[in-house]
Formats: sequence, structure tokens, C-alpha cells
Amino acid sequence: MGKVERGFTTIIDLPHTAHFMVLVVKDIYKSADELSHKLNIGSWNIRKYPDPSRDDAIFGKKQYEFMHGFANLGGMILELEQPLSGDSPTAKFIENHGEGLWAIGYVVNNFDKVTAKLRDLNYEVIRSGKQDGCRYHTVELGSGFVIELQETKIEGIKLL
Repeated sequence: MGKVERGFTTIIDLPHTAHFMVLVVKDIYKSADELSHKLNIGSWNIRKYPDPSRDDAIFGKKQYEFMHGFANLGGMILELEQPLSGDSPTAKFIENHGEGLWAIGYVVNNFDKVTAKLRDLNYEVIRSGKQDGCRYHTVELGSGFVIELQETKIEGIKLL
């Protein structure tokens, strides 16, 4: 068995509780409908990104478009993401792995400190942006693991 790094959340000063999960899907409306009917998850807030009226986004080295949907699970947010262009991290995920869990998200108060620590540890920021005044980074941790760091809570969506 390989070495398991213990205390990673402590090393980079992450909260011990995740605030949201991101599932990558091929058809966001179909997936939201299935989750609503089979698991009673919803209502969904779905929109296209980037939206120049709300987003100031830098998505890696190249701009790309995707659909995003949010549903409150009562303490955690479930996000669905459907890539609309082939040159995005989520499109590559679907190509290599199919639909599924792509990222676990954390809301952090010390966004700049955590980001600096991740860069010091040579982890790659694969997506960054600012949405509704909220800065975020998506970080590749290796072995297919991705986390998303969010500086502040998205307005209108209550997290614990």
C-alpha cells in the first residue's frame, strides 16, 4: 500500500467539514430532474457560466463555458456542472472517467493563506474566478482528487 498523508486538512488549514460537492454530468437538466424525482433533491438554480453580468472568471489558460446548478441539501450544497466545451477540466474528467464526483468544496476565511500554502506544496490551481463577489480556486491534488476553495458564501445559499 502507498503512503497516506495524514492531517492534510490541518497542513493547509481547511475546515474539517466540506461545504459543497460538485458532480460532473453530461446533461444538467436530465440529472437535476432525476435527482429531484428519485431523491427529492431540489429546487435547482441552474445557469450558464460565465455570465458577464455576474462573473469575473479566469478558467485556467483558456475561457470555456459550462452550465452550473445548485441545490441546498440542508447543510451542504450539491452542485451539478455540465461542460459546454471540450477544453475544460470537467470535459476532460467526463472523457476519462464518465459522470461523477469531481470536487469537494470548502468555504475558507483565510483564502489567500490557504492558496499560498497549496502553491508552496506544488498543487496546481486549474480554475479561478470571482462570482457575485466571491473568489474561488479549483485545485488539482493529484490522483484525480480536486478541491474547490471559496472565499465567501454565495449570496442566497445558506451553508452551515
